[in-house]
Amino acid sequence: MLSEPPLTDDGAVRGNLAAVLTDTIDYVQEVVMSPAAAATLKNAGMPMTKVTVHAE
Repeated sequence: MLSEPPLTDDGAVRGNLAAVLTDTIDYVQEVVMSPAAAATLKNAGMPMTKVTVHAE
């Protein structure tokens, strides 16, 4: 599970998370997160192929 919110205080997707989701960091194959975090990233337009949603 993500250990921090997916967005920074100024509303940007956290750098390493964005790099994983856009496959810039390609050795990470899955990011597990809450439904709320997944919705936030989807609304931000991030790719969701590496996202696995886990109930809170």
